[in-house]
Amino acid sequence: VDVFFVISGFLITKIILKEYQEKSFSFVNFYTRRILRIFPALFLMLFVSFIFASLILTTKDMVWFSRSLEYSSLQISNLFFQRMVDYFDANEGFQPLIHTWSLGVEEQFYLIMPAIVIFLLRFKSKKVTASNEKSNTALNWAFWGIFALSLQSIVISQFLIFVNQKVAFYSLLSRFWELGIGCLLAFNRIKISPKIANNSLATNILAMTGLLLIMISSFV
Repeated sequence: VDVFFVISGFLITKIILKEYQEKSFSFVNFYTRRILRIFPALFLMLFVSFIFASLILTTKDMVWFSRSLEYSSLQISNLFFQRMVDYFDANEGFQPLIHTWSLGVEEQFYLIMPAIVIFLLRFKSKKVTASNEKSNTALNWAFWGIFALSLQSIVISQFLIFVNQKVAFYSLLSRFWELGIGCLLAFNRIKISPKIANNSLATNILAMTGLLLIMISSFV
């Protein structure tokens, strides 16, 4: 999930930046594409889950399932589960829709991120006249703005670990920095030496190092 959040942040920000620079960005188009990409599969899954749940669950479990179904359909199941369920507690019982918590975080991120990026880009660019300078200044301003938000999210997540671990696990506030890392990578501010970029051995070593770090994080 952590890697998924980074990739999601990268792809979404890349789309926003590309369309903004091409002067074709539209909030309506952005949200319409997200809805068409996610909602059909999501609601089909919820419908099928409901059919099977109504056949096999007890009345008590069905009440619980229906509540989680309602929150999942509203893209806020993470807020439901953070009040009720410890993700790593095997004694919490059967939770058919618990996997939708990460989609809730992602959808909430999609809701606010375009506004944040566009605001940061436009806020600074209004004060610069030259076109190239305006573009670079706006990108730098947006980059450091998202960096600051991500840094705050890390602080919040570390604080919540000691205060409320459920909220730390499920909340967008404590997960934003993971999505934020992907956002920052989309700005392409990390420059790789041409000698390394054109060296297949060096790039393979970097790729394997990244894969190894991901694998290690799965067991830590």
